[in-house]
Amino acid sequence: QIPDKFLKRIGVLENCEIVTSITAIFERLKELEMGATNQLKVIVPQAWVDEGTILVNRAINGVEVSYIVGRNTIFPKEVLESVRANLEKLGREGKIKRRMVEKVEIAVYISDGNCATMFANRKGEIDMNTLFIGNDPSFYEWCLDIFNDAWSRAGSVTISPMQIV
Repeated sequence: QIPDKFLKRIGVLENCEIVTSITAIFERLKELEMGATNQLKVIVPQAWVDEGTILVNRAINGVEVSYIVGRNTIFPKEVLESVRANLEKLGREGKIKRRMVEKVEIAVYISDGNCATMFANRKGEIDMNTLFIGNDPSFYEWCLDIFNDAWSRAGSVTISPMQIV
């Protein structure tokens, strides 16, 4: 599901840390996102309550925030209820940029010099139990290239077809 041009560079993962505890994964992602001072770019497979708040907070504090969701992105109802209005307002103001793809096939998190990714399992769902994270420049470039490729293919965000739980 990952384009060949990225698979050919998959060796960049060798300098990453692998995190396999779900609690540790969310803590590391929270740390990565909250630590953003210049930019925060995310391809979101499944939103979590703190993440929406972090995106809003980072944008309000001048961080360039861009995110991509898919029609298959899972949104807990609490996320939409708690931050939807702020996300939409910041989007209209240009403080948060957002786009939508048909299907999120890889999760990517980019914050200044740090980045992380999660891959799909055999069922095509993002494996939220394994995170590759690091700050190696080659890995960072790989994640940024994947994000930019998805961004160039993405369209406008529409809430209705997403999975709300």
